[in-house]
Amino acid sequence: MITIPLRTLMVLCGPAGSGKSTFALLVFNMSLQTCLLQNQHQARTHFIPEQMIAYQVQQLQQALAVIPHEGWDQVVMLDEQQRDDEIEVASV
Repeated sequence: MITIPLRTLMVLCGPAGSGKSTFALLVFNMSLQTCLLQNQHQARTHFIPEQMIAYQVQQLQQALAVIPHEGWDQVVMLDEQQRDDEIEVASV
């Protein structure tokens, strides 16, 4: 499980009423193989065509080169190591 402490989010977004605006990007950077494997376990109604997944993975790789120049205050990358982890926002 990945825990993002509430204090961290407050640093990112500022305490309520602070007027501070901070922008964070959460990127799920998974390989084509992982995406295809996960897709096999989807119900028929949620199954995505393989060529569409391949296209999206390719688009993400292009976006990764641009993201550092987009002005995000923080970028959090989740990859194959965290693919089965649960993300939780917790008060510390």
